[in-house]
Amino acid sequence: MLRLLIYSVTSGFLVLLNTGIVDLANAQETSGRYVKTFVGNQSVTIDCIDETYDKKGDGSVWISVYDYHQRYSTLRKIIQSEYVRLCGRMLNSDSIRAGLNQERQRKAWERRFQKERQREREFQREQQRQQKREQRFQKEQQREWRRKRKF
Repeated sequence: MLRLLIYSVTSGFLVLLNTGIVDLANAQETSGRYVKTFVGNQSVTIDCIDETYDKKGDGSVWISVYDYHQRYSTLRKIIQSEYVRLCGRMLNSDSIRAGLNQERQRKAWERRFQKERQREREFQREQQRQQKREQRFQKEQQREWRRKRKF
């Protein structure tokens, strides 16, 4: 069973101390008691919902999700409300914002990279077209030269 240390829950994201940001919007129920989601590009299964208080007293909460028979949206509401109720004092909007900004920045870089690859492919296609035009032109020149030579 995977146990995840929750840092905070905000607007569809679960920020975890040990694994990073989980996008709750994309999570799926895999059976009556498991939720499957992704941390980055790695698939993660969370086993649902039992809060155990951290003995250090820093307000962090371990969530292992079991007895999960509701739909995922209900689970998300439970996680959010329980987290805010139990650990509201630990919410740190700056670090949440930083984590979300990091994710947005990663997606922006991916889009830029894809556009760059697209431009590169278009450039290569244009070069191939240009080469074909030049080859046709050279063949045409050779034909003209042969015709002139015959006469």
